[in-house]
Amino acid sequence: MERRQRLLAEIQKFGLDGALISSPENIFYATGLSPHQLTVSRRPGFASALFRADDAAGMLCTMDYEAPALASRAQGVEIVPYATWVGVKSEREWRDKRDAPGDALPGADETLKGMFENLKLASGRVGAELQFLPAAAFDALRRLLPEVEWTDVGDAFLRARSVKTPAEIALYRRLTEVCDSALLEMSQSVAVGARESDLIRIYRKACIADDIYPSSWSMLGAGPNASMLTLPTDRCVADGDALRFDGGCEAGFAFYKTDFSRSWLIGRADPALTEMKKVLVDAQREMIARLRPGMAFKDLFHIGYDYVKRYLPNYRRGHQGHSISLGPQTADAPFVAPDQEGEVRPGMVLAIEVPFYIRGYNGFNIEDMVLVGESSAEVLTYRTPHYLDSERR
Repeated sequence: MERRQRLLAEIQKFGLDGALISSPENIFYATGLSPHQLTVSRRPGFASALFRADDAAGMLCTMDYEAPALASRAQGVEIVPYATWVGVKSEREWRDKRDAPGDALPGADETLKGMFENLKLASGRVGAELQFLPAAAFDALRRLLPEVEWTDVGDAFLRARSVKTPAEIALYRRLTEVCDSALLEMSQSVAVGARESDLIRIYRKACIADDIYPSSWSMLGAGPNASMLTLPTDRCVADGDALRFDGGCEAGFAFYKTDFSRSWLIGRADPALTEMKKVLVDAQREMIARLRPGMAFKDLFHIGYDYVKRYLPNYRRGHQGHSISLGPQTADAPFVAPDQEGEVRPGMVLAIEVPFYIRGYNGFNIEDMVLVGESSAEVLTYRTPHYLDSERR
């Protein structure tokens, strides 16, 4: 599995013997499997994956109730069940009305400890997602495995996930097609008097397709609501408003997410807003046009930031884009930021954005998802225009 190999290559850079994977997103990245209760609850311990750094074959422990389903889809990973409160019985135990001797499974902790012993990691140097694990869960892990030397490897997952495999790129083409086409459909209903809540329903309905779902956090706001972090309300679009969409869709239990934005000026807009939007759009287009593999993230940042700042000297912005993958947040490192180390690489999927918000008045975000190729960037969210036919430019 290509994703797993990329991850283990990053783990090896730490000089570690193995890695314990606890979050649902990274378990999916490494195994292609989505443990149900872990995904729903985000409670560590419902499932855990363990790999040696020098061997792509690993182990994943999960509830006895779920283990058969995961085992039927597992590739290169052994599914290890542990006993739960569910009370699953074999057909023979049901017919005989008594438990089979010697078949009782151990609990979750004993099962996880056995995995460490099986992979000869019980006294090794092991990476863990310490940013995901609550303090109490990590303390329990250290008590369970007192000889393990732990290292935080959360950043290793972000580095591995930042460059997409061909299969991931194909999925991103599909995801962006769905959400972008849905927004294009919604844009046809944008008008003075349209209600934010009605418009977002159009987007959400059009966005559901083949296990792809609209992101629940997707924002749509008009006028003052366009200047703040808020979900859609029952406010109606007024003449002269900026209407800002900032959202995306998700691949369900496969976790991959999108993030893009459109900002439209409705009706007789303030000419100063029209001018401000043009600056933002031109800055973002300049960033995309000049984006190349090998470019430093800080240099890409300054293309957009400096462009806006020449027009608006007091413009302030911490970043002008980010990587995106499985989440749970939409903005992954690396960021298009002045303090971001590293360079743009082929195969990265980036959200390139140039926002500006005027508190209590109006706001804009000009954002597209792009795929970095061998010599330039391809815009994936090209279907929905940044300008409606009715807008002044």
